[in-house]
Amino acid sequence: MNYLALTGTLAGALSLATAASAQEYTFRLHHLLSAQAPAHTQMLVPWAERIEEMSEGRVEIEIFPAMTLGGAPPELISQVRDGVVDLIWTVNGYTPGLFPRTEVFELPFVYVNDPVAANLAMYDMFEEYLAEEYQGVEVMFLHVHAGQGIHMVETETRSPADFEGLRMRIPTRTGSWIIEALGATPVAMPVPDLPQALQTGVVDGAFIPWEIIPPLRIQEQTEFQIEGYDMARFGTTTFQVSMNADRWNGLPEDIQAMVATLPFDLRGLRDRAILLLGYAGGLRRSEIVSLDIHKDDTPDSGGWLEIFDKGALLTLNAKTGWREVEVGRGSSDQTCPVHALEQWLHFAKIDFGPVFVRTSRDGKRALEARLSDKHVARLVKAAVLKSGVRSDLLEAKRLAMFSGHSLRAGLASSAEVDERYVQKQLGHASAEMTRRYQRRRDRFRVNLTKAAGL
Repeated sequence: MNYLALTGTLAGALSLATAASAQEYTFRLHHLLSAQAPAHTQMLVPWAERIEEMSEGRVEIEIFPAMTLGGAPPELISQVRDGVVDLIWTVNGYTPGLFPRTEVFELPFVYVNDPVAANLAMYDMFEEYLAEEYQGVEVMFLHVHAGQGIHMVETETRSPADFEGLRMRIPTRTGSWIIEALGATPVAMPVPDLPQALQTGVVDGAFIPWEIIPPLRIQEQTEFQIEGYDMARFGTTTFQVSMNADRWNGLPEDIQAMVATLPFDLRGLRDRAILLLGYAGGLRRSEIVSLDIHKDDTPDSGGWLEIFDKGALLTLNAKTGWREVEVGRGSSDQTCPVHALEQWLHFAKIDFGPVFVRTSRDGKRALEARLSDKHVARLVKAAVLKSGVRSDLLEAKRLAMFSGHSLRAGLASSAEVDERYVQKQLGHASAEMTRRYQRRRDRFRVNLTKAAGL
């Protein structure tokens, strides 16, 4: 779960789609909820289907819901570590104290009404701060739910005083701290056990998210559903989808890389294509986002593209007039801008209109709206920070040094070819403009001081 796996190897990862191999891999994914739960139907099944689609049948994931392979929900993490199953989706808090750093995200008001923010924060912090907690497994992704609401059988709770003496279900120890602070008694149990506990009076209520109500029919056993001011929730629960480490290490690198791109694949595919195409083409950020699939697809088009066996031809309406830019295929799929572009267009299902468009908030769907050129600038800056470029400088100075123009400048100062080819690629009106970049590149290349024996 690291940034370079998601952005540095996306194109190479998805070259799996064209690789020829008779080998097939079947994984068993075990989890605790029913096949009707949103986590099963809206997250795990689509995730498995995308892997199967992108691998063209080389990978199959069989999902076993409701603990159908045996055991209890708290045993899921040991099942995957011991190789009893290949993959699991489980609640981290079912094994208290095993994932203490990740548990921080379960505390109230770590995020407000936006679980996506918590998911992205865990993703950003994983390698440096969280990975050591996940020995024996390879984490596919971590996430939280939308937050705990208060669901009461018959007691309306409006203030902490109303909880005095009540018994409240909670899945995690962090939730227990919240309940104790309110004056109630926490009762830990996996969520599948909750309906019977409510019905028999083992608990007076529960802290659970709204989305689990329908599959467990909680609405038939509770009279009050309560949340805080401005729809605030009372903490959350962290989850993991993880694979047995030995099974993961035994997979080919292309399958490992493909799985690593999920569930953030679509947005990552787009951004990788932008970076590689912008760099290889020496493009301005406005030129990148103004591209269409065909000529005259949209009124605001700034050009179009054609893809051939040897590369892509871009026709651009640039500052100096219409020009053609040839972007050849790279030495490997992993670094090939044309391959990255093809993968983005294929999986985003784009065959008309703008080449680079916005994606849905979860990064799983391509939208119709053309991407802003400001996104390219933000993307370059984010990539600089994540990759550690010029880490010897303060962050503010690093950000000031790089912009959307850095892709164009990077090609001009890095390509070791005759300057006339660089000038043509960049559309410079004069060779002197091109030489400015190359002079910066060539500084101190020849050290006359040392050559003179000093």
